[in-house]
Amino acid sequence: MEVSEASLKTLNTKILSEKQKMEAVLRDIGDAVFVTDSEKRIVLANTAMEKLFGLSEEEMVGKKIKEVIKLSYESSGKQPNDLIDAVFKKKKLVRPLETLIVRKKDGTRISVDGVASPIIDQNEKMVGTVWVLRDVTKQRELEKIREDFISMASHQMRTPLTGIKWFIELLRGEATKTSSKSIVKYINSIGESNQRLIDLVDDLLVTNKNGRGSDVRNPENYSIKKICQGAVDLQSRLFAEKNIQLDGMDQIPEKYEMGVDKIQMIQVFGNLLNNAGRYSPIGSKIDIRLEKKGENYLFSIKDRGLGIPESQKSRIFEKFFRADNVAENVPGSGLGLYLTKGIVEGYGGKIWFDSKEGTGTTFFVKLPIKQKKEWITKRR
Repeated sequence: MEVSEASLKTLNTKILSEKQKMEAVLRDIGDAVFVTDSEKRIVLANTAMEKLFGLSEEEMVGKKIKEVIKLSYESSGKQPNDLIDAVFKKKKLVRPLETLIVRKKDGTRISVDGVASPIIDQNEKMVGTVWVLRDVTKQRELEKIREDFISMASHQMRTPLTGIKWFIELLRGEATKTSSKSIVKYINSIGESNQRLIDLVDDLLVTNKNGRGSDVRNPENYSIKKICQGAVDLQSRLFAEKNIQLDGMDQIPEKYEMGVDKIQMIQVFGNLLNNAGRYSPIGSKIDIRLEKKGENYLFSIKDRGLGIPESQKSRIFEKFFRADNVAENVPGSGLGLYLTKGIVEGYGGKIWFDSKEGTGTTFFVKLPIKQKKEWITKRR
């Protein structure tokens, strides 16, 4: 059957029209899409693809995938050759084994997920492939925030739970020898630790909302000595197990008070005392001091422990950071000092340290005696 020139022209016009419609759909789709021929050369890249890779379509079309698209697996850093080989050689739809990293023209790294599919004609011959990539960077950031929160919650809950366990073990081991007065004292301590745990859950929910624990629930005037004693009580098991002597509590004046959230301040000093205890040798001493300087209180907690390496001092308050000389042998999450700094600065205070590796560390905390209204308003 003969086909007229007019019929061919009409058919070509329809084909071209359908092609233009398909390209228009691909260009406007939200995900990054690129199409290749059977030789792995890019023949089309949509607008989202241009934005994702930081390249214009002109820079991509006519070149092979590996020439212009810098993709690698997140964990190994290797190129996804298995993905490319599977779609071109096995001619089947494939997904990456894990999250991929896109390295843009300007060096920016972006996390992506996606799918690659062969384009098969009516004769079962592969004529090309279509790739769809989705930016999952924000999704990964949200996952990281969730993981950070879980880690932070675990870290902050550990101290009161350890306190509860310690007092229960004291009761269990000495119940027949312990006076009723001591038993009541232990039970009260368990109740206090339990309440701190409940308050910590509330605080952690606030921390998750505000990012660093600097929000205050109940700023009221509290005895500084009682706050410090509360922090010491939570570390009593650690100090007893390592036979650590605490010096200076009796020198803190009873009359000194400060307008703070009690639970948060116990967290601050509890974290510092916990660090001092964990990084100190058995049978050593920890000094706690308090001075009134002008409109501020200056606290210091000094240990005779491992100290902080000079090269890593600038990172000590980073979230999850742990110095090389303690990371492998002393358990910890690297969150305590990060949270402590956030709380202290939330009160308009300052925290710093003086340390020498192999000799010990002294942490200093300066807090204003009176809280300014703008700080309280901001934190609320």
